[in-house]
Amino acid sequence: MDQCNDRNLNQIKALLTRYGFETKQIAISELVENWAAYYSVYWIRLAILEALYQGRYKAISVEHILDLWKRLGQPTYHFTHEFERFITGNLLIKDFSDHNHFQEEAVEEKPLPLEQCPQPLKNYYYFNSN
Repeated sequence: MDQCNDRNLNQIKALLTRYGFETKQIAISELVENWAAYYSVYWIRLAILEALYQGRYKAISVEHILDLWKRLGQPTYHFTHEFERFITGNLLIKDFSDHNHFQEEAVEEKPLPLEQCPQPLKNYYYFNSN
């Protein structure tokens, strides 16, 4: 599970950077950490892809998608797997572990496909508040 989360976190940061999402001057690493505190990494990745599919290049759009999915209890995306492969196929992943300088390297090992990552039906943190 950690390997899948790490790969998805790196891809999330790379997607936000590559497609120039408007973040209102919040560092991408900080933004992703804030999202990950409330939503699963799997959902965040899907929400970014859904925002790209809808032509919405703002972090607030991703948050709106995540909030909607939270209310619905599951992600409902409209993009195809071909769109996902096209968008994520040639990403450069940055090493965000050192905030003082970034190193770009070509992705030799592609992120795990969505089908291979655990898919939560509900985010336990939000939906099990009984």
